[in-house]
Amino acid sequence: MTHQQAPQVDERHQWVVRLALDGHSTDDIAAHMNMPRDTVARLLMDVLKHLTHTTQH
Repeated sequence: MTHQQAPQVDERHQWVVRLALDGHSTDDIAAHMNMPRDTVARLLMDVLKHLTHTTQH
């Protein structure tokens, strides 16, 4: 099995996570950041993958 590289985390990821940790829903975050809800979900998944990858090494 090959190791996948962790997704890069940028400022958009950080804002999405901050808002999510403050209790905002994906719909609220999408409206606030003017992006589709699917993009918000993908950004959150990227952060989780990044954290999982970095804690495995």
